[in-house]
Amino acid sequence: ISSAASDVYKRQALSGQTARVLETVTETDGRVRLAGETWSARVPDGGAACEPGAEVSVVSIDGATAIVTRRD
Repeated sequence: ISSAASDVYKRQALSGQTARVLETVTETDGRVRLAGETWSARVPDGGAACEPGAEVSVVSIDGATAIVTRRD
């Protein structure tokens, strides 16, 4: 399996996962703990900010940034 294919697979596997907010996540910045690693994160445009300690759902991965939303 090529490196590019492996990256696509990893991104797909992380979508739908739960992460924990480490630093407030806004439309432009933030940090989460995802799959045992610290990731850059942001909420979708118009999304509500997520505070440290909150659990969030990964909507997608954009490069090295997790796009997350609050868990209901």
